Amino acid sequence: MPAWAPGTDIETQITITADHGGQSWVMISCADTITEAGPWTYLERAADDRDHHYMLSNPHIYAWPKDEINQKYDSILKAKWAVPSDFSCPGGRGVGRWVWKTGNTCNDNRNLNTKKTETFNLTEFKHLNDAFSQTTMPTCSGGGFQNEYFITCFDFSDGSTPAPAPPPAPPADATCCWSKWGALNGCGNYPSGSSGGHCNTGWATKCTQDGDCKNIAPAPTPPAPPPSPTTTTAPPSPSPVAPDGDVDSCHDAAKAFCDDHNYCKACQGYGTWGDMFFVVKCNDGKMACNIPNLKGDVCQCQQQGGCSADGATCPGPPADGFLV
Repeated sequence: MPAWAPGTDIETQITITADHGGQSWVMISCADTITEAGPWTYLERAADDRDHHYMLSNPHIYAWPKDEINQKYDSILKAKWAVPSDFSCPGGRGVGRWVWKTGNTCNDNRNLNTKKTETFNLTEFKHLNDAFSQTTMPTCSGGGFQNEYFITCFDFSDGSTPAPAPPPAPPADATCCWSKWGALNGCGNYPSGSSGGHCNTGWATKCTQDGDCKNIAPAPTPPAPPPSPTTTTAPPSPSPVAPDGDVDSCHDAAKAFCDDHNYCKACQGYGTWGDMFFVVKCNDGKMACNIPNLKGDVCQCQQQGGCSADGATCPGPPADGFLV
């Protein structure tokens, strides 16, 4: 588990396989699980990392034009973020996520997307696009017209010592109990369905008087069950490829598939129908190679030799695997 100590700068490196440009944020929380509600603390860009892809009005954003990361930085987005000096978690650990809102169809500068981040100045983003000779897309209008988003989730240690566990409850006074009566540290936990005298210091021990219940050795902790064997399921063989279909709808299907699996690690669906690159891998390890889109098309890798991304590989069709 990485350590993100208060007051330190953290460098992130993200592989961008389909570079749609846009804006990205890093946010962290002391919550046990990742939810939209958080609560989230947005990290600012590190002081020595503000000479590129920086928007003066919003220091939380790393922004870039479409195709710039692929063409200039070998598809690796590098950024440094500052952990606030007063940020710490009571348990010594927290969760975080990197959120990317794309800028190739529209820009969510009004923060209308279902995945909430922050508003920003679209004019500043246009300056970055102009410098790379890219067109700045308009503001997203909300409703059915919103931009794509990608989320990478992680957990971290804040480098502190976890808070000590609360002291154990004081031992019960040794009592021979005959019924469920009294305080919980007395006879209030007398086991249901039992009869006769049982010790509250070890309910399996029978007794006739309180003295029988003193100095009872605690029951041994049962051994942990052996781990279940893991099995690896081979990706299904590709179906014959239909003469036509909707690539963009397959991309949407890939993202929707991972919404219930901690979001996308690699949700790829791009190119042209008949030579589509398609592979799905979610942040919890779940992957898919053959899923339908909302239009009824079968979404699968259509490239000879297969499609691979982030350790997931989907087989391609055989040479004669096209329907006519």
